Amino acid sequence: MAFNAEAIMVAKKIYFNGVYLCNYESNGDFDDDRRAVEKILKDRGLHKEVSPEQSIFRQAVSFGTTAAYLWERDLSNVPRSAVSIAPFVVNATFALELYLKAVGLLHGVKLHGHDLVDLFDAIPEEAKQSLLAAFKFAKWSCAIKNLHQYREALLKIRKAFMEWRYLHEGNANSTIDFPSLIFMMEVAHEVCNRHPLIGGS
Repeated sequence: MAFNAEAIMVAKKIYFNGVYLCNYESNGDFDDDRRAVEKILKDRGLHKEVSPEQSIFRQAVSFGTTAAYLWERDLSNVPRSAVSIAPFVVNATFALELYLKAVGLLHGVKLHGHDLVDLFDAIPEEAKQSLLAAFKFAKWSCAIKNLHQYREALLKIRKAFMEWRYLHEGNANSTIDFPSLIFMMEVAHEVCNRHPLIGGS
């Protein structure tokens, strides 16, 4: 028995910056959809190429936003919802990792790996100073007041992303100080967000 593989076309909506733009015909194939939407955006002068710095920053924001959602919903009040602690730690530490990699990239250094201290140590001094300068923009307060304390806080969670995503294996040695983690993530976010190559001026 032969199968008729004719694609069923479905109308899908395109939103641009949260505003409805138009419909397009989709055959259900993700790559075809991506190309169709990209063409529509290019035809309308709305498509913009994304730089490597913007790409890694956006990915960091997505994990940071997920961590913030878990924090607000399940962890900001006592009693905390224990089931959200590991997902929060994994998302927050991965966001911090990506933010540090973005900071490095903004200063000409491409970083690899998950160890937060290795990443911090590998960024140039100018990048470290940009982190220090961003302390004043952080809304979250904690005991971190200088770069030495920032690095010391990273030491405590240097491998938390790797440990906490496999928490069920019982290998988590990182003690998580929520205020410090949120502060460090926020500071690195501010450095990137205020940089001209990403969003600021």
